[in-house]
Amino acid sequence: MLNPLQLDKFKKDVLIDTPFYTEGPVVDSLGNVFITNLLGGQILKIDDQSMEEWAVCKSPNGQFIAPNGNHFVCNSLAGSLECFAQNGELVKTWCIGEVDHHFVQCPNDLWIEPDGTIFFTDSVRHEGAVVGIDKAGQARIIVRDLDYPNGIVYDAKKKCLYVAESFKNRILMMDLHFDPPQVQVLVDLPKHPSGKEADNLPDGLAFDESGNLWIAHHGMGLVHCFDFQQNQLFSMESLIPLTSNIHVDHHRIIITGGLSEPGPGSVRIINR
Repeated sequence: MLNPLQLDKFKKDVLIDTPFYTEGPVVDSLGNVFITNLLGGQILKIDDQSMEEWAVCKSPNGQFIAPNGNHFVCNSLAGSLECFAQNGELVKTWCIGEVDHHFVQCPNDLWIEPDGTIFFTDSVRHEGAVVGIDKAGQARIIVRDLDYPNGIVYDAKKKCLYVAESFKNRILMMDLHFDPPQVQVLVDLPKHPSGKEADNLPDGLAFDESGNLWIAHHGMGLVHCFDFQQNQLFSMESLIPLTSNIHVDHHRIIITGGLSEPGPGSVRIINR
């Protein structure tokens, strides 16, 4: 597993500057890299060090590429989810509205199961929620009253959701074997020396090929890797002061974020 002492083992490490703060890194089956730029209103496709607009969206945030190749995107300021075909054309919009007496305001990140089940976070202070939409299109609240839920991933084998609760500076584990789910703290994260809540804020999450959980720590300028077997957290500098999200696979680590919002932004692509 990678840790801060193994940075010299990276084959290539490229930091790309962008006009807007970046989010939502994903990689398709052909190895193409896609990111969102949130307030820039674009989904971008990266080829080496160049980028081109792949699709437009009011405020694209977290992304997920489904098994059929469709791109699902959280449109945060519109309070909706969007689905784009592999050619970048818009296929469907979910205007969520009210679910179980909770009004969805800011979809942030999402996860799509092979059967079409959608899990997403609604990033609101104190009254945030994790929402599920089943394959029949029925929405329900999974967990409510969270303090700005953010990044989300799902482990189908354990039937557990993992969610970054930003203003609590921690990662939650939600066991879906139970209804309502059993929620516990997986890990409390290091705190910023300033002591300010807003200088912490864990953001995007990702699994690697070994099942370790990677965490983009927004205000800390760090990425962490939580080893479930050792129950240990490894950390490294992201080189991006405000670190928004992360993708990890066999070949690369992709880190997004920037210096401020709406910009400028950065994308770091590390070949492993």
